[in-house]
Parts: sequence; C-alpha cells; structure tokens
Amino acid sequence: RTKKLEEEERAKRQRRMDQQQRSSSSSSQQQKQGGGYFSSTTDNDGSAEGRRAERERRRAEHRANNPNYREKTPEEIAEIERQRRVRMEEEAKKWN
Repeated sequence: RTKKLEEEERAKRQRRMDQQQRSSSSSSQQQKQGGGYFSSTTDNDGSAEGRRAERERRRAEHRANNPNYREKTPEEIAEIERQRRVRMEEEAKKWN
C-alpha cells in the first residue's frame, strides 16, 4: 500500500466515526426538538453509510412509536417469500 492510500483510508475512517458520533448525538437532540420533515438531511449525504444511517434512524423511530412492533423471524420471512413466489407463478400462468 502506498502512503497516499493509507492516508485516504485513515481520513475515510475518521469521517465515518465523526458521522456516527454526529448522528447519535443529533438523533437524541432531534427527538427533544421534534425535528421537521427534512431535519435529518445532514445524516443522509447520499453515500451508502448515510442511507444506512437514515434507514436505521427511521426504524428506531418507528419502533419507539409502535410498542407492539416486532421483527419478523427468518421463518416468517421465508414463508412470506414462498407465498410471494406462488402468487407470482399464478400470475405468470395467466399470461401464458
């Protein structure tokens, strides 16, 4: 590895750490302030990490607002996928 690549990777790691710290501190502040529809655009800068952070933030917000919400088990996901495949097969038969 070259020094330039190592420096770029180090800078990238530092930016990611800073972003995670900002998102964790700003999410607690946003809940206190109420936040607006576009209040979280600073977390989502269009990068994969930003989009992932935005998804996780929305999931956490949804879970907090819906106390009866629970994650689907892998078995439930597999059953839903199986039913979807059956449904798609039936739709395909209509076209053939």
